[in-house]
This record gives sequence, structure tokens and C-alpha cells, in this order.
Amino acid sequence: GKEDYEELKACLGHTFQEIDELKAEGVSIDGEHFDVEWYCCSDWKFLALVYGLNGASSKYFCIWCYCCKDQINNLDIDDWPIERKLSECTWLCQRSTTAARKGCTMPPLLNIPFEFVVVDTLHLFLRIMGLLFHQVVEVVVNNDCPDILSKEMERIQVEFKFYEEYNRLAEKTETKWTSLNGTLIRKELQKVLEKLDIKNVMEAVGTEDAEGIDNLWKGFQTLMRALQVQENDPDYLEPQHFKTYVREWGKLFLEMYYDDDITPYIHTFVYHVPQFLEMHGTLMQFNCQPVEKAC
Repeated sequence: GKEDYEELKACLGHTFQEIDELKAEGVSIDGEHFDVEWYCCSDWKFLALVYGLNGASSKYFCIWCYCCKDQINNLDIDDWPIERKLSECTWLCQRSTTAARKGCTMPPLLNIPFEFVVVDTLHLFLRIMGLLFHQVVEVVVNNDCPDILSKEMERIQVEFKFYEEYNRLAEKTETKWTSLNGTLIRKELQKVLEKLDIKNVMEAVGTEDAEGIDNLWKGFQTLMRALQVQENDPDYLEPQHFKTYVREWGKLFLEMYYDDDITPYIHTFVYHVPQFLEMHGTLMQFNCQPVEKAC
């Protein structure tokens, strides 16, 4: 069926009730009683639906805080704490104006507090890396240099092609490009991040920002690697170190691109991922890849 609030409520209502009961009662195994603490991890659309929140394009876009669209590109704001509360969402959604509702449209279907709602690192990677790659594609197309990127993609053995398509409405031919393989998109984006010589591509195109874009890609690789390892791994970054590093990375992103290019996932990466690390340690277990078909 369609994925919306009422559909989730109808199909998963019993499951949500069982979650509440297990939380309240705990479980007993071989005579030993255990308390249950639930976590919720999924893609942005599902989390917004199940918590009765507006989508990522709305004014109050964030699942965890009250940052709004006109503040999303201000990375000088020191902190956006996780301040949404289940009880607050229940009465905010009843208010009469958009500003007063702060993104709440319906009561939450899940009773898992927002501190235990953790971003899925798979979709975090896909959305941000997809954006970084798209920006590069736009640069080579706008500079009429698609062959430079095509040859580099061929070198790293990732299937990707440009083609010409006639736009009847605009009465002109436009350069289009194929999407990365949908069934292997995470692996292909990972290969692009690790193996594509982005600095060489940007220098060949003639952009003055080649070094900055190269640093942006390398920084993203370092930060994502830190989220995919245990706390005792050399690549792990302590929460405070990660917070400093990712804030610098976010500001570099703004230097390279436009304010409007900052997305909800980048906001989450910069502000909330360090908070999750502080609360939960490594985030390597918060990854929906095992249940995703096309990754």
C-alpha cells in the first residue's frame, strides 16, 4: 500500500502496541529479567511519517530540533539540541498555525523518545555523497567537459554515461546523464568517493575550487569512516573531535557551494550526529543496509 501516516497506523498499530508493552514489562529469559530500551532507525521519510512530522522540505524540517529553513545554512549557530518531545508533539499538532505547530501534523505513532531515534548512516551517506557527486556532474556539464568525468568513471570501473536529449519545450539539445546502478548504488558511490581523482577532474575542467572540493570529498570520507567503526578503531573520532571536524567540513561545503545546497541530511550530519555519538557511542549498528534491497 501507499506509505502514509494512516497506512502506517493501520498496518503497524499492533506492532507499535507490542513495542510499548515490552518497554513497560521487560522480558524474562531463563528466570532473569531484562529491561527493554528501544531504538528507532530508518530513512527520513519513514521517521517523519511515524512521528507525525512534516517532510524534509517543510519550514520545520528537522526530526530532532526546531531549526527552520531560514536557519539551516547558518553553521555559526553553536548548537541545535535534540528538543522534540513526544508529549509536546501530541499537543503541538493541534495548534491552528504552521508556525505554532513547528512541523507537527499528527500525534506520534511510536513512543520511542527522540533521543533514541538515530539517523540511518546508510541514507546519510547516500544523500550527501549523491549530492557531492551531482555537484561535480553539474560543473563538468556547465563547462562543456563531460568527457573528462566519463574517462575518470571508466578508469574506476563505474558505469556512467552522458547523452544528448532534445528538449522540445526549450527547443534545444541538453546534456543528460545516467543514474548510478540502482541495485548497487551504495557500493558505486563508495567507489566514486574512494577512487575517483576529484582534484584531477576539477583541475582539468578549469575550476578554481579544485583543492577545496578535493578536501571536501576527503573530509567526508574520513567522517563517514568514523561512523562505520568500533570505538577502539584508529579511524573512530571521539564525539567532540567529530563535532569540530564536521562543523569545519560543513563550512567548507558552504564555501564551495550555495547556501541553498545545505540539506536536512547535512544539518543532521553537522549538528545531530555528534550528539548521537555522545549518547550512543559508535553508530555502526545504526545502518539500514541489511534491510534495503537496492544498496
